[in-house]
Amino acid sequence: MPLKLNKCQAGHTSHEIKAVETAIGSMVIWDHTRYMDFPGYCTGQDATSGVLAVEPHWELVLFPRVNKILELGNKDDLVIDCGSHIGWYSKLARNHGYDVIAFEGDLENVKMTELNAPGVDARQIWFDEDMGEPFESDRNIEFLKLDIEGAEQYAIKYLQKVLPRTKNIMMEVSPTFNDSYPALLDSLKDMFEITYSDGKPFDFKYDFTQTDLFLRRKND
Repeated sequence: MPLKLNKCQAGHTSHEIKAVETAIGSMVIWDHTRYMDFPGYCTGQDATSGVLAVEPHWELVLFPRVNKILELGNKDDLVIDCGSHIGWYSKLARNHGYDVIAFEGDLENVKMTELNAPGVDARQIWFDEDMGEPFESDRNIEFLKLDIEGAEQYAIKYLQKVLPRTKNIMMEVSPTFNDSYPALLDSLKDMFEITYSDGKPFDFKYDFTQTDLFLRRKND
C-alpha cells in the first residue's frame, strides 16, 4: 500500500508501507527493504521501520524507563514528541492516555504519526535558527522527547516558555552533528538532573558520537 505525498531526494513519488505488530500495538511502517540502498535522503529508509520490521520494540534499551515515566505521570499533562518519525513515542504516550503534540519535519512521517497514534496533534516543523514565536501552553509537560539530528538547541529555544513546567526530557545527544551540546546542556543543568540512560549521572564528557540522556526537573 503506497502513501503518496512529496518526492524524496531519491526521486520516489510514493513510498510503500506495511502493517506490523509491535510491543505497543499494531502499527504501519515504511517497507524499509525497498529503499535502504538509495542514495540521498529517502523517507522509506527510516531506521525505526527497519527495526520494527524484525523486532517488537524500537529502542528497547530506553523503553522501560520511558514507559515508567509515562505510566507514573499525570495524564492531565502534555507529552511533546520532537522528531516523531513514524510515531513510536507518540503512540506509546497515547496508549497511556496522554494528549500528545508531535513535531516532525518530514510531511510523510507526519502522516505516519497520525496513522500510528490516533488523536495526536501532529505538526510539520523544521527546527532551525528562525523558529518565530515560541510555543505556548498553559499545561505542564510530563515528557518531552528530543530526537532531531543536531537541532535540539533550536527546539529548546522554541519550547523555552514551557520548559520550566516540563518534568522529564529524553534527548538524543549527537556531537557528531555539531558542537552545540556542551553549551545546551550547561544551560539546562541548574533546572534539570541529567543522567545517562542507565541512570548514572552525566559527567559532561563528550567522548561519544551519540547517546541518549534523561533530564528530570529538580525538586519534582
